[in-house]
Amino acid sequence: MVGIPLKYRMTVRKLARLPRYKGRERYCPICDSHLKCFLPVTFPAFLKDSPFVTRQNAKCPVCGSIERYRLIYLYTKQKTNLFDPPRKKMLHTAPELILTEKFATSRYVDYLSSDIDPGRIGAMVKIDLTDIAFSTDTFDVILSSHVLEHIENDRNALSELYRVLKPGGWAIIQVPIIAEKTFTNPSAQTEEERFRAYGKEDHVRGYGKDYKQLLESVGFKVKVDDFVKSFSPEKIEYLGLIPDEEIYFCMK
Repeated sequence: MVGIPLKYRMTVRKLARLPRYKGRERYCPICDSHLKCFLPVTFPAFLKDSPFVTRQNAKCPVCGSIERYRLIYLYTKQKTNLFDPPRKKMLHTAPELILTEKFATSRYVDYLSSDIDPGRIGAMVKIDLTDIAFSTDTFDVILSSHVLEHIENDRNALSELYRVLKPGGWAIIQVPIIAEKTFTNPSAQTEEERFRAYGKEDHVRGYGKDYKQLLESVGFKVKVDDFVKSFSPEKIEYLGLIPDEEIYFCMK
């Protein structure tokens, strides 16, 4: 999609990919595609005896979105003011590019994406989340999804995200919750060992249900929103969502 303006990329994808998958059994709200199926997301074969198993009904064959992307998009559309006036300054860390297309083309979003290695994923600027080079109280909105599990000093990163968020602003800061209590496994040094411990080769910890307390410890007021439960089981399957995934909605 390089060279195609953001506002046209979804149209190009649909023209190229939708005919093969068009149907009525599933629906992707990000690309507005009616589909016969979502695709599975698989883990390496060596994890067959681990808790991390293939997720069926997961990936949109048109735009590539997975469950958490669709949940975040639905949540921001239905439960926040992101797409409504007034115009808001937004920081999107390690951006999901399919969501970038939605946020950056909104007339009410002054959008900035960042990554520690921006060229890797097409982010706009380089930012180290443990030392954010922006003034205190800069952003109205922050989205940071599945980033902290890659950062050794996650508390420093959260403190910085809290610092640059404006008073009255809000953030969605998601991590994969895979345990009752947050843990690290010092013996997990190789990619395979980290896969087995955390479900991904580049994660440095596994988060538990005590994650809310970590967010609160740096100053955030946190609502753990079970928004997905506002949909029926049939609608959850239709939209390709994870039935028990929660949104960590953080306020300053």
